[in-house]
Amino acid sequence: NPPPWILAAAACLLLAGCGREPSAREQRLAELIAEGEWEVAQAVASQQLQLHPSDPGAYRVWLLAQLADPALLEKRDPSDLLGPSPDPALPRAVLHEAVRSVRKEVRINALRILGRLEGRGACSIFRYAADDRDHEVRKVVLQEVRRVKDPSLRIVVMLGLKDGHWDVRAEAVAALAAIDGAGAAPRLIEAMEDSDSYVRYQARKALLDLADAVPPAVFRQGWKEASMREQKDVCALALARGDNPDGPALLADLLRAGVADHRAEAARLLAERWPEAAAPLFTELLAAETDPAVGLEAAGFLEARGEESGVRAAAAFRERLRQGIAPPSQMVGGGNAPR
Repeated sequence: NPPPWILAAAACLLLAGCGREPSAREQRLAELIAEGEWEVAQAVASQQLQLHPSDPGAYRVWLLAQLADPALLEKRDPSDLLGPSPDPALPRAVLHEAVRSVRKEVRINALRILGRLEGRGACSIFRYAADDRDHEVRKVVLQEVRRVKDPSLRIVVMLGLKDGHWDVRAEAVAALAAIDGAGAAPRLIEAMEDSDSYVRYQARKALLDLADAVPPAVFRQGWKEASMREQKDVCALALARGDNPDGPALLADLLRAGVADHRAEAARLLAERWPEAAAPLFTELLAAETDPAVGLEAAGFLEARGEESGVRAAAAFRERLRQGIAPPSQMVGGGNAPR
């Protein structure tokens, strides 16, 4: 970051070199922004705006220079960013222009500010930017789509779900849940087939957050048609959270064969809602359990219950735990099979 005196000197030199013609100064400033020299451009543009506060061209370049700052929205609130404009309609016009800038920082800041200032009024801009050449811009579009929750932007979300970048797909998953709510469940179940673990995490989180509002039939269908174990596990957890008579069987299947991420939650849920079914299953599983989270949940439950066979199983597990057991990240199900 150059010191202020260097920026001031650069501003003076640039202004002197551009002569008296305003269009020449504006063009040079636009070139600086395009080249990434936004700090110098800001210094020059600020000086120009002070000299010509009623000049729309000076304001336009000043705002574009502000938008080039990558950390702009971390420093200031969007409502304070637009400054004194000679025309009330000019700030939004410049922001709409900025969405087409060659600099991704300018495009990103413009999209974020428009989203906050116009809300659903910015939907046409979000649709325009949905296939931006830069994935960081596409990600920001979906973040704003998630915030405004306009159903007309579902097409933007569908495009994002097919994006080649995992972070864009993850934002699309979150936006889909925000727009469609419980109606997003079938597509969220599909999203759990994604190749990226964070996208799958977002889909799983959204599904479980929405579970109470989703008809059980959707999760039953998802459980039956699951192509990946994690899909089956999440559908089982969602069903077990409701008043589902199949809950104990679903959770037992998850504990025996599910992925490590969900087994501890299944153990807690089974112990809370179906303690009679939990006791014999926990006693059985502890003999070979290698996941400390699952094992400690089961052991604590059995010890509190006080039945002799369960207490012995819990004590044996705790002894194995003290001696050291294989980490759960290497295991699936009851700890007997490698990932």
